[in-house]
Amino acid sequence: MATLKDMTNALLQSGIGQTELAGLAGTSQSTISRISSGDTRNPGTTIGREIERLYLARVVAKQSA
Repeated sequence: MATLKDMTNALLQSGIGQTELAGLAGTSQSTISRISSGDTRNPGTTIGREIERLYLARVVAKQSA
């Protein structure tokens, strides 16, 4: 199972920028930066769920296609 850090970094590597990901996840760019570096492990349930939803839709779905 991917960690929140792993999912965030996979989204960033897929071409989404930190600012765009922050907007889609409903948080700030600085929070995305902290998650991707491992400084924030639990930014909140809502943000975690949004990052997971985006990861499944944009990364996993493309790998399955």
